[in-house]
Formats: sequence, structure tokens, C-alpha cells
Amino acid sequence: MQNPEPLAVTSLVLGICSIVLGWFPIVNFFALAAGIVGLVLSIMASKRAAAQNLTAWDGKGMNTAGLVLSIIGIAICVIYILLWVFVFSVVTTAVHDVNWYLK
Repeated sequence: MQNPEPLAVTSLVLGICSIVLGWFPIVNFFALAAGIVGLVLSIMASKRAAAQNLTAWDGKGMNTAGLVLSIIGIAICVIYILLWVFVFSVVTTAVHDVNWYLK
């Protein structure tokens, strides 16, 4: 069996990237993808450690941090995307109303 620690490190790095990049409009979708991949890798590391009966392995803390950061990063990205959809919806409605009023 393979060591689950590299998956935990990768999950941690992707979780951090998803939080940092989640605030920028253009790369928000890449940050969402990084958060989802980090979440999947964290779950895989946990299952791999459980299959090997590793109760206290070196990457357990990193795995937990990667899991939490990935979830937070996904939440930030989803909230930010919904915010931009709402803003564009309001602006589109306002422009449509102004055009109707000017006719």
C-alpha cells in the first residue's frame, strides 16, 4: 500500500490555493476546481490511512487542515460566484428598465 502523506500535503496546498484564489473574479473557477480536487484527495488520504490501520500517521494534521481549507475555499468560491450572478442580474434589470423608460 502507498503512504497517504503525499495526498495530505497536496490537499493542504490545494485548499490554501482555493482560499487565496477564490477572491479573484477570473481565477475563481480554477480555485473552485482546486478546492474540489483538494477535498477529494483529502478523503482519499483518509480512506488510505484507514485501510492501512494507521491511527497516528505523520500527515493526519495536514490532511485535516487540507479538508477544512478545501471546504472553506469551495464555500468562498460558491458565495463569490453567486454574488457576481446577483450583481449582473441587478445591473441587467436596471439597464433594461432605463432603456424602457427612455423609449
